Amino acid sequence: MPNLKNLFKRKPGTLIGILFERMVAYSLFKKYKFDRWHIHAVPSLRTYRKNVVNYIMNKYKAEIIVDYACGLGYLGLEVARKNEHSRTFGYDISAEVLSAAKILANLNKAKISYLDKYDGIREISKKSDVVFCLNFMHELDDEKAEKLIMDLIPNNGILVLDIVKDKDKGYKYFHDLSDISGVKIVEKFNVSGESRDFNVLKKV
Repeated sequence: MPNLKNLFKRKPGTLIGILFERMVAYSLFKKYKFDRWHIHAVPSLRTYRKNVVNYIMNKYKAEIIVDYACGLGYLGLEVARKNEHSRTFGYDISAEVLSAAKILANLNKAKISYLDKYDGIREISKKSDVVFCLNFMHELDDEKAEKLIMDLIPNNGILVLDIVKDKDKGYKYFHDLSDISGVKIVEKFNVSGESRDFNVLKKV
């Protein structure tokens, strides 16, 4: 396995940076056998994570943070890079990908706690300042999406999620968040290179 230390010190977006990130992801894939698509979701190829984290953490209180459907934990690493004193929790249904995420967090000296129990992350989410749920909602039908939103939205914080708009890209589900009772859309924003809307939700 390649030397994974100081993953973020390599210049993102360069060919060498992309190749290194994918080599790291592939090495972890060979060891832990998680879904193969994670190999292609490295930071340099999914820059929206960094942009969304920067936007939210510059604007909102963000001390206790949840990354739902965290995958290899790249968003959590961006949070730790932005604020090393934050308390970050990651959740994913895949035990294999969580094992790999823990390796990356430890090697980057990031204080991230990973959970594999839905009830546990739901309880933490209610007490959080920010819950991120990115690149996931398009996998859920309307009923499941609404249930997840109500489970995750903090009592006094915000839920950040993305809604895809371009039906030509093969996404399965598209949602209208304005139809969900008990939830207010605080703002919508976009980041460079992304066709999707990023939504900030609050409980009402």
